[in-house]
Amino acid sequence: MGKYRLYVGIRIFSGSSKSHRLIQNLTASVEGIQIEAISDLLNFKSNLEVTPKITIDNKMSKNVTTYQILSGDRKGLLMDILNIFHKNHVSVQSAKISTYGEKIFDIFQITDIKNNKIKDADLIKSLEEQLIKVL
Repeated sequence: MGKYRLYVGIRIFSGSSKSHRLIQNLTASVEGIQIEAISDLLNFKSNLEVTPKITIDNKMSKNVTTYQILSGDRKGLLMDILNIFHKNHVSVQSAKISTYGEKIFDIFQITDIKNNKIKDADLIKSLEEQLIKVL
C-alpha cells in the first residue's frame, strides 16, 4: 500500500496531544490499521441530574396545545416522546428541539386527531404523566 499524506483542513485541537492522536487515528483508518478502542467514550453516562419539568399551555394559541419539556438528554428520548403522542392519537403541528449540552428544552405544539386544540383535561393530564415517566 502506498504512502498517504493526510491533511486535516480544520484545526480542532490546536497544538494539543489530542490533535496528534486525531491525525494518527485518521491515518490508521485510511491505511486499514486497527484504531484504539473507543467504546468507553461511546458509553459515557452523564453525572448531570436535571429534574424533568413539563409546562402545558392551552391559552397561548386558539389552535394548538403547547407542551414545553425540560429534561436531561439521553439516547432515544425524542423518539419516546413522539411515540407517546402517536399512541394517544395526538398530532404534532410544530416542534422546536433544543439541546444544551446534556439538557434538552423541547417545545411541541399539538392537536387532537381532528387538528383541534386538545380540550380533554384527562388527555392533557395523561400525556403529562406518560411523558414524565420517559424523561
